Amino acid sequence: MEGYGLSEATPVTHANPVFGRRKLGTIGLPYPDTDIKIMDKETGTRELPPLPFAVAETGGLTKEQSEQAEAYTGELVIKGPQIMKGYLNRPDESAATVRDGWLYTGDIACLDAEGYTIIRDRAKDMIKFKAMRSSRLKWRTCSTSIPTSAELRSSACLTRRWEKWSKPSWSGSCEKGQIKPGRHPGVAKDKMTHYKIPSSLNSG
Repeated sequence: MEGYGLSEATPVTHANPVFGRRKLGTIGLPYPDTDIKIMDKETGTRELPPLPFAVAETGGLTKEQSEQAEAYTGELVIKGPQIMKGYLNRPDESAATVRDGWLYTGDIACLDAEGYTIIRDRAKDMIKFKAMRSSRLKWRTCSTSIPTSAELRSSACLTRRWEKWSKPSWSGSCEKGQIKPGRHPGVAKDKMTHYKIPSSLNSG
């Protein structure tokens, strides 16, 4: 049974019902007396609405739903009696993490139309390209699904070139120099929105 918690919430905030409707691929519903909301990733000040649809009981978001969910996806924020007051002797970090009693978890999520929460990523793992954001997790998932990714010794890790408008690059370990630059980003066109596609593939 899937649920959710973190040290700052001592430690549980969500769970799928023991007696009731469970949805695989979600962390379930918030505990009693626990309030949640989804805040925009850019500023953390604008609350986002739930998805206009409910996900199925098995499998979480489909591929099509995942694309639709982008506009409803932001940082999971929680308020309740289990939320910490702050970090010991770390006032700046405490102020950034707990704002007006709301805990900013650093987890990227969305809510379906029935109130079930779907964790999608980590805020600290987001990479920004121009005004748009994408996640390392999407690239890792895509890289392992490409047939020729057996050329990689392990799932590709990501680096980012720091020029002003650079797009991120894939980089990873290769065997016998078999990685072919340009090939993997080309395949990614069938799996990702254009701004999420890495500009190049580097071995290392």
